[in-house]
Amino acid sequence: MTIFLIAFWWLVVFNAVWGMTKGAPVHRSPCVHPDVYRVLQDKTAINLLVTMREGTTAAINEAGALNLPLALGSSASSRGARIKQLVDSLKKTASTAQQPVMKLLEEQTKTAATYSSSTTFWISNQIYVADASMELLQQLQQESSIAEIHEEKILTIGNHFKSEHSDDAESGTKIHAWGVGKIGAEVVWAMGIMGANITIAAIDTGVRASHEALRSNFRADYGWFDPETKSAAPFDFSGHGTHVMGSIVGAKGIGVAPKAKWMACRGCRTSTMSPPENYKLFTPLQIGNDLVIKNRIVFGPATRARINPVSHAPNEMNAIYYEQRAGAGLVISEGCAISEQGFGWYGSPGLFTEEQAAGWKEVVHRIHQKGGKIFVQLWHMGRQSHPSFHTNNEVVSSSATVLEGGRTRNANGESTGFERARALALNEIPGVVEQYRKCAELAKEVGFDGAEVHAGSGYLIDQFLQSCTNERTDQYGGSFENRYRLLHEIVEAVKTVYPADHIGVRISPSSKYGGMGSVDNTEMFTYVFQRLSEHNLGYLAILDGFGFGYSDKSRVMTALDVKMHFKGLVMANCSYTRDTAEGVIHSGAADMVSFVRGFMSNPDLVERFQNDWPLNEELAYEFYWDPSKGKEGYITPPPFKSERPCPLKKLMPSF
Repeated sequence: MTIFLIAFWWLVVFNAVWGMTKGAPVHRSPCVHPDVYRVLQDKTAINLLVTMREGTTAAINEAGALNLPLALGSSASSRGARIKQLVDSLKKTASTAQQPVMKLLEEQTKTAATYSSSTTFWISNQIYVADASMELLQQLQQESSIAEIHEEKILTIGNHFKSEHSDDAESGTKIHAWGVGKIGAEVVWAMGIMGANITIAAIDTGVRASHEALRSNFRADYGWFDPETKSAAPFDFSGHGTHVMGSIVGAKGIGVAPKAKWMACRGCRTSTMSPPENYKLFTPLQIGNDLVIKNRIVFGPATRARINPVSHAPNEMNAIYYEQRAGAGLVISEGCAISEQGFGWYGSPGLFTEEQAAGWKEVVHRIHQKGGKIFVQLWHMGRQSHPSFHTNNEVVSSSATVLEGGRTRNANGESTGFERARALALNEIPGVVEQYRKCAELAKEVGFDGAEVHAGSGYLIDQFLQSCTNERTDQYGGSFENRYRLLHEIVEAVKTVYPADHIGVRISPSSKYGGMGSVDNTEMFTYVFQRLSEHNLGYLAILDGFGFGYSDKSRVMTALDVKMHFKGLVMANCSYTRDTAEGVIHSGAADMVSFVRGFMSNPDLVERFQNDWPLNEELAYEFYWDPSKGKEGYITPPPFKSERPCPLKKLMPSF
């Protein structure tokens, strides 16, 4: 399961990163697993497994398939000869492919102690490097012959199965007692009976479809059902089912009916169909020195427009809404306007008056009663506000720009277009920074466990960060350093209120929401990730999902980009499912994942994920942020109550 999820998530990452450069004459650098960077942040050396780009497929194809008739497989005269041919082919391929890396390692041995030893593996075309330094890693990253660089993983394998053995007269090897040799299958094969036109079905721990003895005869159509994960490809969490199926239909002389097709179903372990116990998604996570969240599922910030439109203060209905979703390890409030100037969304909250603080105090209390933690999101809308919300009848931004084409609501709740913003004067910017500090101060008095600085989605800070909206020529515009300056000053200001490890920052470098997207975003936000590392923040959240649409101005940046350049915890956001969230966490690219739409329609989302209960139907878009809907679609989505039978009963009533 874990391998499937990781593979799926890495496929998404590679499509996003490499798809943008398809056909371009680029140097193919190795993919370095984020665990490698994380270890080398704290240690001076790491054990590496280097996988060559050449792989083994070509060598295997050259040798021919071992289970085909001799005339079809290769020119070798016997199965033993074909095995030797395969071994020779693999060794030759590995020797050629690994030569540049081995030469590099030899040179490193002469010039510097950048590693202690190395071992080559021809069967998988990999090289093991013990005690590799960051200096050596940087050298390896320049080798285009390398596909991937991973940290060595030592896995504990459970569920060992013992069986009787007997001699196989032909090969001299040991086989399982109830296998080919024991029942005399070869005599039956000689009669042309090998299981053709038969499909074997089994309910077990699963089947590893990639196993070389089973991958060629899987019945693809309706051939796999997993009632727990609904995964797309057969897998086996312990190996037992693979062993059983291989003994029945396995190729290469392993199974008694090698021409038969196979199909499989994973059996239900419990009536509640809980996901595997090793899901990291449900494990606690420590943020900073003293903040522990009970799971890695975050209820992300989401404006729902159900706040009092006059006072901008939360009320009892809002408190109920948050309390219903307190099962999340961390709750992040919907965006809170830091000041009258920063406000701009009809029906959204603020946190700059005593009345607003009192409303939030009750929300925080409800979350804490449920054992949850909650951060406030500090929000200044910039040019996405509307003049009618402000006494001076103007909106401000980094520059005098306007959000073209979009719609918003004015102070009366009426639909209208955006208006051109006024560029903040240089002497006004310290006042904006102070607004963030004061809001954080009020949040701490209320009892919020921390604060998240909203620097994405086309709001004020994002308008300073991105070149598409920042046209300034002073110290807040132009260079990466200048455009980052406002965010840096705001984080420094909030750090005077909260410890750095109780502060998060949210960014969205690939989103087109709010009219954003800049040609230099990849370089700019890489710089931002690196600079934010200086603050020892609690986390950095990146909106890397597709829910708000991607800009086509630069390549899509993902949680992996953050993990490679930011020293700290990473939160992935938007359009994740339970299983893709587990995949991105297991891959090492993210440490936690936030959900919004899932929580909107499922207040008990964490419990549903843990027990594999079905989700409510997703809310219609009109319920997202329409104030006129009131409690409907807000606090009315029900929690799961009834027991659900094993899904197999729907397919096989007698099961």
